[in-house]
Amino acid sequence: MKKLHYELALRNSDGIEVALLWDGVEDRVLLDVRDSRTGECFVCDVDRADALDAFRHPFAYAAQRDRADATLGGCARWKGAEGVSQLS
Repeated sequence: MKKLHYELALRNSDGIEVALLWDGVEDRVLLDVRDSRTGECFVCDVDRADALDAFRHPFAYAAQRDRADATLGGCARWKGAEGVSQLS
């Protein structure tokens, strides 16, 4: 079965890109954070109830990166990749 991730929210500030994604197949929310200056990044599952808080304060959720989602290829660039689309 093909994975499909929808972009719920995206912001970029001072080289830090934060994206909130929804996995439509597994019905879960993912937080994707990347620093374009250092190349560091992480992807982690976020409880649905905490999604907006995670988007606003992503580094408070950095400890969850040990449970990083392998379906996105770790820190593979999801933006513009097959299987990722924006909700209208």
